[in-house]
Amino acid sequence: MVERKKSARRNDKSRFVLRSETAMIHDQLHQVACFQALFEGTLTLDQYVALIERMHGFYADLDLQVETACSRYGLPSEDFDYAPRAELFARDLEALGLTRKDINSGAKYHHPGPIESAEGLSGVLYVIEGSVLGGAVIAKALQGLPAPETVRRQNYWTWCQTHGARRWAMTLRMLDDLDRRGVDREAMVDSAKSTFAAMHDWLSPLGSSQVAAQRHVQ
Repeated sequence: MVERKKSARRNDKSRFVLRSETAMIHDQLHQVACFQALFEGTLTLDQYVALIERMHGFYADLDLQVETACSRYGLPSEDFDYAPRAELFARDLEALGLTRKDINSGAKYHHPGPIESAEGLSGVLYVIEGSVLGGAVIAKALQGLPAPETVRRQNYWTWCQTHGARRWAMTLRMLDDLDRRGVDREAMVDSAKSTFAAMHDWLSPLGSSQVAAQRHVQ
């Protein structure tokens, strides 16, 4: 039975292996309190600002690591290009009233790095490019929040709506090209799981009664 599972993992496309192997941690990310409150229409403006600060902090370091890895390893899909996210979140925070000094001094997640292989890079990209599809759904949910128009026209979520489908198709082509080249599936899956877990742990404090205080202390 164990041998059958290993065989199936070797033969399936990476995109399907990744979806299956990360399903549990992916679902846990969806259950984070701030996302639940957003979709229920109960997220306050202060909590929303804290979410965007946290998202900026997550990508501030990761953007650089991904760009460096893309340059270092190259990607077999000729049409793949990485688009940094941190600046989009920074612009949204400015629209919400924060200064660049506030933004740059905010809490940052320091990702263990560097990304050490093409497989590690593809696992990270599976998560963060897939999150753009989720961002398009969040863009629609924002319309139901009792919040200023500034929130409903946020740069990052609008960008997700505009580019999500194209970027996900591009990512799947990249994974298929890696399959044709031959990849270490275990390393790819481990990288994707680690990225999901990092995002989950970084965002989990949001939605609690301590969020507003954390924004000013960190």
